Amino acid sequence: MPKGEDVSITVYGRQNCGDCSMTKKVLDKENVLYNYVDIEKTPSAKKIVENVCASFGRLPAVPVIVVDVQTSEINTQFSAVEPRGLAMIAFARMTKTLMTLNKPTS
Repeated sequence: MPKGEDVSITVYGRQNCGDCSMTKKVLDKENVLYNYVDIEKTPSAKKIVENVCASFGRLPAVPVIVVDVQTSEINTQFSAVEPRGLAMIAFARMTKTLMTLNKPTS
């Protein structure tokens, strides 16, 4: 794996959102590090959610998970809109694997 790789995860959600709470719970259980952004407290985050949802042909909805992968060879981003059940667990495990693979070795 080339050096200089980084993976960051951002979960966009809002208070009193059951799916947002479940998403955080699954990521926590899988020991996935992530940033949580409440779209009601961060106005610029609403636009990000709108853009991600539009890219899926969907109306704005939360949770939205955005994973950024920055490497010396790849600069990419992938997202999930309202992942549920097994899809959420699979997404969390895939993200955890990416993060593990991209940890610098001493």
